[in-house]
Amino acid sequence: MILQSVTVRSTKEFPMQTKHILAVTAMVLILGAGLSLKDKVRLLETREIRKTLRENGGVKSRAARALGITERILSYKISTYGLDDPA
Repeated sequence: MILQSVTVRSTKEFPMQTKHILAVTAMVLILGAGLSLKDKVRLLETREIRKTLRENGGVKSRAARALGITERILSYKISTYGLDDPA
């Protein structure tokens, strides 16, 4: 497999779809980098929780519903992953 290195200094000028493609590409590269399954799950869940909280204005009940989990499970994951400030 041949990978080309690309440096992106700022994504401000990219449309949202391009930002999403870059994020997914980075995630695929990271997830294939010999991490344990536990670490891969943590990366994926952290990304999805932060994204969903942003999309739902930080309202945990709506974010939990969007993720298909209970608010209690979401709160547990936020605490476990140290996402108290979902930046």
